[in-house]
Amino acid sequence: MERSQVKWLYISVGFSLAVLIIILYLTINANTITYIKKINPLFLLLAFLTHILTMCFWAMRVKKMSGSLGYPIKFFYSLNLVFANLLAWFYAAPPFKLSYHGLGEFGNTAIGFLFPGLGYFAMMGTIDLQYILFSIPILFLQLLFTISVEIPDMEADRMGGKMTWIASRGREFGFKIITISALCATVSLLILAITHMYPPIINFNILAAISLIPLSLGIIELIKKPLNRLSATKYCIYNLTSIFGTVIVINCYFIFLIK
Repeated sequence: MERSQVKWLYISVGFSLAVLIIILYLTINANTITYIKKINPLFLLLAFLTHILTMCFWAMRVKKMSGSLGYPIKFFYSLNLVFANLLAWFYAAPPFKLSYHGLGEFGNTAIGFLFPGLGYFAMMGTIDLQYILFSIPILFLQLLFTISVEIPDMEADRMGGKMTWIASRGREFGFKIITISALCATVSLLILAITHMYPPIINFNILAAISLIPLSLGIIELIKKPLNRLSATKYCIYNLTSIFGTVIVINCYFIFLIK
């Protein structure tokens, strides 16, 4: 393993441990310790081993599927991908249930860095500054997506005890976050255009122009303030459609460049 890869491995592990410590700090209480003392250690060990075995089978499946498509990957890289995918699962699933502790948005937004990063690492063998900067607008679009799927569920999330930003602060706050996220995505793409860190064939001004689609919707939502459930859901569907459309058009642009 190259020195640069070792460095990013340490950073990745350190970040994961920091997040785990924060989650444990926010979720463990006196009842947790009491319940743990009542657990049969043998059952706990069997559950842990079964879970790890399941993850290994999942990773092997991904490895075989990737190889069949002509992109062979190593088993441990595939396993890393599987564990990164669990971050989305833990948004509402135990043991962490991030959305019940005000951390759901952070977990979902981090996917915008992790998933593309795994693909980039597979192709380039490292995570460098070019990828980190390019992932910034992706993170803002991912946050826009997360808020858009939370807004229609505000009442149900409150009844279910979830502590999402929308359940805590309301729909108006959510639409403000959507607009700010879309604006930050556009601005970050414009900034990338002047960094001169990427091949000149990539025109980031075009990408920024494409990102105006969700930004325009965000501005309209700020003006109209669709705060009741029915109208808010309609605009959130528009948001999701605009995000998918933006991603598709950007992908088509890069395919055009490759050709």
